[in-house]
Amino acid sequence: MVDTTFTNRADAFRDTLFRKPVEQYRVHRLRRRTFGRTFAELQALSDRDLEDIGIARERIRTIAREASSRV
Repeated sequence: MVDTTFTNRADAFRDTLFRKPVEQYRVHRLRRRTFGRTFAELQALSDRDLEDIGIARERIRTIAREASSRV
């Protein structure tokens, strides 16, 4: 009979060792994607369209940053 306790502990260690960095990377990518899309969509709007929705062109970067931080 083979002792599987060591294997289970090793698997548990590997999971905890790699799960957090992988999750952090996934969240980082998601936030960058959200920032990029929001920034590009708002930047593509005309000044009149931005005025209609109450956004000054100077605030686009801040708004995109805020949107990405909510992910």
